[in-house]
Amino acid sequence: MFERLFSESYMPHGHCYFWEPDLVWLHLLSDMGVFAAYMTIPAFLAILLKRRGDIELRSVVWLFVAFIMLCGVTHLMGAITIWHPFYRMEGILKAATALVSIATAIMLFRKMPLALSIPSPSALQAEVEQRKATEEKVRDELSRNEAILAALPDVIFELDEQRKLVSVGGTTVGSSATGDGLESWERDVLEQLDSVLDELGEVTRLVSHRFRLRDRNGVELDYLARVVRMSSGGWVASIQDVSEHTRLVESLKASREILEQFVFTASHDLRSPLRAVSQLATWLEEDLGPTLEGENLDNLVTLRQRVGRMDGLLAGLLEFSRAGRTSDQLEPVDLRNVLDLVVEHEVSEQSTGRDISGFVIRAEGDLPVIETIRAPLDRILANLVINSVKHHDRDEGEVVLRVDDSHPHHVVLEVEDDGPGIAPKYQERVFQLFQTLVPKDRMESSGLGLAIARRTVTAVGGSLELESPVRQGRGTLFRIVWPRRVREFISAPFRNN
Repeated sequence: MFERLFSESYMPHGHCYFWEPDLVWLHLLSDMGVFAAYMTIPAFLAILLKRRGDIELRSVVWLFVAFIMLCGVTHLMGAITIWHPFYRMEGILKAATALVSIATAIMLFRKMPLALSIPSPSALQAEVEQRKATEEKVRDELSRNEAILAALPDVIFELDEQRKLVSVGGTTVGSSATGDGLESWERDVLEQLDSVLDELGEVTRLVSHRFRLRDRNGVELDYLARVVRMSSGGWVASIQDVSEHTRLVESLKASREILEQFVFTASHDLRSPLRAVSQLATWLEEDLGPTLEGENLDNLVTLRQRVGRMDGLLAGLLEFSRAGRTSDQLEPVDLRNVLDLVVEHEVSEQSTGRDISGFVIRAEGDLPVIETIRAPLDRILANLVINSVKHHDRDEGEVVLRVDDSHPHHVVLEVEDDGPGIAPKYQERVFQLFQTLVPKDRMESSGLGLAIARRTVTAVGGSLELESPVRQGRGTLFRIVWPRRVREFISAPFRNN
């Protein structure tokens, strides 16, 4: 078999060239040049594969190595057959080359999607530039956040899922920082945060917690912790020293209590001698009534009017000092029923000081049932309706109540009249204490109604504003924004004052 592979029984290729030297040398040098190149290329590829273990498509590259080497060997056999007719060996080498070539083509076809997915150098360069820009942006953002953290009065604690302290004030303290590795103040803060984290659980909402601790200098201070669970896991807590704020609030509460007690006491105690003066005026009128005339009668009438006005002012002061303080509970309040009761029991000739037969008080649209505290809302609506009728410049008029119940966090109530309106320069003045736009000699008024209304609305966390004119240069619209969660506002700033 071996002898047949290298049999010399055939005619060498040189005879086909008629042994012409130029033709023989042309084929010989060409085949040997191709052989030399085909041996060098696989050597370089093999070195590359060995040194670069991260190259994709290694199997395809090794097939190319085998394919190129076999091609080179077939060219070497082409040079040999010029003198030695080893055609069977040459054919076997060509068959092997064909098989490896087919295998390479099949493997390349299968790996084509992967080959196409490899980014080009320009794409890689663009990605590198983009990553550099992103990294620069991240560094800037980190620098900005560090500057913000440094400027904040709060100390920021970051905890992992196991409640281990990760960082304090943006400085990493290590995953083992749970006990001995921490300062005493930090350990005390973590103990306070434990109860907050138990309350927070898996919910990603903000929870606030107040506590008292000794600081690093041993001074006992008030702190406010705001803790939120991160969606990625772990918690972030801001610890703020609120000692000065607490002191100011307590001082303000004390001052307010003293002031309110003074107003209450003064208003209450002043009404006693005022009632005595009123009683004396009544006795004088009863005893001397038939004989009083002229200037004496006018003076007695003026005295009774002044006593009545003073009593109204003191009653208004008492009501103003109590505005915003209530122990009422939330209950379903039918605004239609509220309006009916205001019209039936509150709006009268006595409360408005005029004939009310020409006035229409009505609701526009549906009046819903809302859950709120009833007494303050009743008083506010009564004040606004009475005010609209009392200060109307005509004998006939209309007061309209509207309610917008579409907001998730508050209800908007509007009281609109068709009276003379209020000039812009007076629109804030009417909410101040004892301020009236009509002289008291022309209309009895304490000037406290709108001040009480705004104070009460503000106390529950809402607002009271007015617009004027409304239509054709006339009319006033009072807009009340009444919060749905009034209990929190009442209990927090006012109930305990």
